[in-house]
Amino acid sequence: MGELERIEAQDGCIELGGKERKMVFGMKAFRILQREFGSLEKAMMALANMGSAGGLDLELLVTIVYAGVSIDKECTRDRVSDWLDEIPTMQDAIALVLTVAEAIRLASPVASSDPTSPTEK
Repeated sequence: MGELERIEAQDGCIELGGKERKMVFGMKAFRILQREFGSLEKAMMALANMGSAGGLDLELLVTIVYAGVSIDKECTRDRVSDWLDEIPTMQDAIALVLTVAEAIRLASPVASSDPTSPTEK
C-alpha cells in the first residue's frame, strides 16, 4: 500500500468541447496510461519524446487527454478526439501537451525524481 500512498492526484481545468473540464491525473488516469503503453515509464517516455521525431503524435495526445478527463462520465475517447479537433492552432495543441505533461509529472512518482520512486530502487 505504501507505493499507492505516494500518488497524489493533480488536477487542473482545460477547455474541451466548449466546456471547462476538470483534468485529474490520479489512479484512474495512470491505469489508462499503463494499459495503453504497458507501463507508466513507457507512457512518460512517449510523452517526453512527443514532437521530437516527426511532429506531434495526435493519437498520443488523445490518449493522454482522455486519461486526464476520464473521471467525467461524459468524456469518452471518441468525444475527446472530436473535441481536440476544435483546437485552433498547432501552437495551442503544443501548449496543451506541455500543460498535461507537467500535471502528469507532478502526480506520478514514477515520472518524477522522487527518490522513493519504484523505478529508482
